[in-house]
Amino acid sequence: MDIVSLVKNHKNISIGLGIVVILIFLGGVFSVNPLTLISKKEPETKPEPAEYKVTAQDQDAEDDDKPPRPTPEELKKQAEHDAAFSEAVKDISSANSWFTKVPIKEEEFIIVYDYEEKKFRLALQIPSTSTPEKIDEVTSAALNALIEIDVDPEKEGFYTTFKE
Repeated sequence: MDIVSLVKNHKNISIGLGIVVILIFLGGVFSVNPLTLISKKEPETKPEPAEYKVTAQDQDAEDDDKPPRPTPEELKKQAEHDAAFSEAVKDISSANSWFTKVPIKEEEFIIVYDYEEKKFRLALQIPSTSTPEKIDEVTSAALNALIEIDVDPEKEGFYTTFKE
């Protein structure tokens, strides 16, 4: 081997080794999460909650803020009333197909069934000082809304109120 070929081989080996070293360095740099290099803080720990014993005075204060607990007898009575109410709603609903369709709320009127009067109340959302034409127009619209839910206003009865 002559010197020229030895220098050329040595130069190629040096370049190859340099590239390998650079690649290893870059691989190491890109495989490390940069955020871990910036801060090495210890994770925060939450302090243990202090032990607290409820005293009789505390218990009385808590009870004042809450409604009294019902007794078993009261719960039984409430369940009976709930069952009776449910049965009454079922009976009314089956007897009156319109029951689940009221109240009817529109911009110019609200229709509800008044169980005390046993009539529909047409609560016109206009003042009583409106023109007779306006009152007739809104009343007719309300009556048509009743007819749309299969109510015969003349048979069932109705009365009107005004917004004052």
